[in-house]
Amino acid sequence: ASALSPLKDPNFDAFKTRPRLSTSWKEYTDLDFLLKLFEFRTLAQIQFLRKALDSRLNAGQKYDEAWAELTLKACRTGQSHVMFFMLGKFIEMVRSCEDQECQKVLTNVCVLFALQDIIDGKQWGGLLGIEELDHAEEACNKVCSMLRPNAVALVDAWDFHDKTLNSTIGRYDGNVYEAQYLAAVKSPLNKDSVPAYFDIYKQYLDLDFSKLR
Repeated sequence: ASALSPLKDPNFDAFKTRPRLSTSWKEYTDLDFLLKLFEFRTLAQIQFLRKALDSRLNAGQKYDEAWAELTLKACRTGQSHVMFFMLGKFIEMVRSCEDQECQKVLTNVCVLFALQDIIDGKQWGGLLGIEELDHAEEACNKVCSMLRPNAVALVDAWDFHDKTLNSTIGRYDGNVYEAQYLAAVKSPLNKDSVPAYFDIYKQYLDLDFSKLR
């Protein structure tokens, strides 16, 4: 709520709270910088929404009709605020971790959480320039490389058993290809070499033409 309190001022300009322009990808690995960006997006989008509503009301449109037209924008603005809140709580959790090595890994996970939202692009249009988005993408590549050695450990940290996952890919023993082959052999879809529905559309096929291939 405190982050939104400046909006009570009718003369408040969200763009005056805009964080500094990034000069390299490294700034997009700074949690404080990322949190300020998310706060800026929330303030800016709420301000845009308010202006859009006021514009419709000043044009004589009924309040309910104006809101109905702005439903999608309001929904996305709400999502932006939720992402700002989630990122803030994520950062608090990361910084409360007492194990330094674990905190480093969780920091990268937190950074990746923020970067995937920026790269996704929802409500970032006009707030970040092309060069800044390029920095964000580069930071994402760097963070993924940092996380790669710990990827298996991060997945295993959820402690989901193979039987629960029921997946040929997410396996504790690492025998992915063997599991995929056995799953294909056991699949009911592979019991017959020709699908049962083949006879239904066979009459529509030019089989003579197929033989020429």
